[in-house]
Amino acid sequence: ANWCTPLNNRPITPEEQARLRAGFEQLREILNTWVHGFHHPAHDRVAFEDSEDERQNFYERMWNSPGFVKITSNYTDLLSNPEANAEWCAFIAEKIRGIVEDPDTAERLLPKDHQFGEKRPPFVAGYYEAFNRPNVELVDLHETPIVRVTPTGIETADKVREFDVIVWATGFDFGTGALARMGIRGRDGKALVDDWADGPRTFLGVQTHGFPNLFLPGGPHAAAGNNPRYNGDQVDFITDLLVHARANGAEVVEVTARAEERWTAMIDRGATSPLSFGERSYYFGTNIPGKPRRYLLNSAGRPKLFSIIADVIANDYDSFTFARAGIAAAAVGSSSV
Repeated sequence: ANWCTPLNNRPITPEEQARLRAGFEQLREILNTWVHGFHHPAHDRVAFEDSEDERQNFYERMWNSPGFVKITSNYTDLLSNPEANAEWCAFIAEKIRGIVEDPDTAERLLPKDHQFGEKRPPFVAGYYEAFNRPNVELVDLHETPIVRVTPTGIETADKVREFDVIVWATGFDFGTGALARMGIRGRDGKALVDDWADGPRTFLGVQTHGFPNLFLPGGPHAAAGNNPRYNGDQVDFITDLLVHARANGAEVVEVTARAEERWTAMIDRGATSPLSFGERSYYFGTNIPGKPRRYLLNSAGRPKLFSIIADVIANDYDSFTFARAGIAAAAVGSSSV
């Protein structure tokens, strides 16, 4: 089970649409510069600065707010104070119990192994209400494992259930999974899966040493925020990097080992901070058997990405080496990380 909260999408009125269009440039500036990349104002206090009644009223507002607002505009210590997080989880649990009519089903839908945010929290429409329908049944595969798929459905340890359609939703091999399955090989034929056997190493989440001209926006070491915005930041930097390479007659671009080492060390240090991303989170890869436990996000977030990019550009891209095709790249200088 995961901590699901309402998406609360609704149609945009013509008046709202007109305001959005009139203020588009300001909106774009906010999305391009704010820490989390959303158009959501941050809250101004930690949880226990408010009284219990004030907190419960605030949680009610959060429950009825759109999507990611429940993270980005929640109490500022939601993801760093386990007690604040636990109270928010308790509030959500009571909401679930109030929606799902069968008490046993409601309890099964309450996460027991993580707090809010330790796994990517889904934002839903009608999810808990669906369990009140007569044709919906919740099956715990820990208690009654799947035995086999039959021509007409699924057989578990307790009985056979017939279905018209089976949708496989088996989890997330986050950060590196898709890249590992592509058979990527770098310099001297080294496989990316071997290079990352102990976990990914990158610089800015955009490149890894030994794999020239391979760029990885949206891969490991992305930010915990609005991923399309963050990935767009990476793409903008890669574009500038390629323009610089072309202007200097280079056809091969490769990050230096030192830049990769220092960035990855920063990522690993951030994994020890008191964020509520726990041991069983796919943010660490521990949901995949045999996958090394390494933090897969940029815990320093968008500000750190912007800071390092500015340093790299100011130092003439000296965190990378440049060469013509077929000529071994020579280090230009030390990393500016």
